[in-house]
Amino acid sequence: MRSCVVVPARNEEATLAPLISALARQRDLRGMLLDAASYEVVLLLNNCTDRTAEVARELQQSYPRLRLHLAEVSFPPDEAHVGRARQALFDAAFDRFQFLDRPAGLILTTDADSRPAADWIAQNEAEIAEGVDGVGGRILLEPAEQATLPKGVRRLFLLDIGYRRALEELRSLYAPEAHDPFPRHHQHFGASLAVTAAAYAKAGGMPLKRSSEDVALYRAMVESGARFRHSDRVRVFTSGRMIGRAEGGLADAIGWWHARARDGAPAWWNPQPQPRLAS
Repeated sequence: MRSCVVVPARNEEATLAPLISALARQRDLRGMLLDAASYEVVLLLNNCTDRTAEVARELQQSYPRLRLHLAEVSFPPDEAHVGRARQALFDAAFDRFQFLDRPAGLILTTDADSRPAADWIAQNEAEIAEGVDGVGGRILLEPAEQATLPKGVRRLFLLDIGYRRALEELRSLYAPEAHDPFPRHHQHFGASLAVTAAAYAKAGGMPLKRSSEDVALYRAMVESGARFRHSDRVRVFTSGRMIGRAEGGLADAIGWWHARARDGAPAWWNPQPQPRLAS
């Protein structure tokens, strides 16, 4: 096993099928199905009150080739958040690679409402092979869901993408990094994040946060001297929902854009702190 994909899921019965289907059909850079023994998937079902567990078991039976492991847990109220769930998953994957004596093993994560591209694992592995310790993938809205957004919301969404792209291009001019050249993006979020076991240990593991645990891990890695790549080749498509599981995530951003478009406020008007934007 070279890679371990970890996914936190809480009350995601409606979103699991596309995710597991995409992970079961991962391909290498030549378009061939990945060796089933080269990766495994761990799905942590935490504090679920819907049919997420039943759906997950059905999917496990539907894709026997996929090495899909399910774990159910009920965290106490003060720990029942995505930060604790993802921390537990990363720690478990790290322990697995420690047991196998594979410090170069790759821990990848995505979200239960996301759909990795067919070459997601392969592209992450390719970036790591070029000498970096971690990879943030490009997170895109599902095309069908993006098309249904109101015109005003799509406008603000596209303005944000253009603005952040321009910032990264400017950053590459005045503060270039050989291991993270332009074209690159600003995203190092849980929908597409990958780190080597060795780099995870050097960073001290994932800091415990209620949300933005992904950003906290990224910062800990950079502070520890890790080389991090924001890759345009690594892609994940995610839900355009307005009610999400993590504070300050993409769902909050879309909700914020809805409010601005509904109220007719100009794009620059921001009377309240804007949520972390993930696209």
